[in-house]
Amino acid sequence: MTAVIFKVSAGGPDWVGRRLGFSVHDAGGGKPGRASRDRVGFSWADGVNTTYTEEGGTEFSVGPCMAPAAFAPVTSGGYRVRHTDLPPWPTG
Repeated sequence: MTAVIFKVSAGGPDWVGRRLGFSVHDAGGGKPGRASRDRVGFSWADGVNTTYTEEGGTEFSVGPCMAPAAFAPVTSGGYRVRHTDLPPWPTG
């Protein structure tokens, strides 16, 4: 999933207007008392889809539908990914 940020909480990062990406790998089969094998990916991680500017800042180079592969292990809990149909696109 990717999205353009339109608003951030007070004191949050200055990401308004930037496209960021988030991905989930649902490995399934999670059992109580056992570590999850699920993973997440996020474009704002240091070095992931990040370009460093000459002024010392950073730019996130994420295109639509271009979230990074899920690379970080989920250490507590887990994810369950399910399909849902999107509502019809508004007309007029």
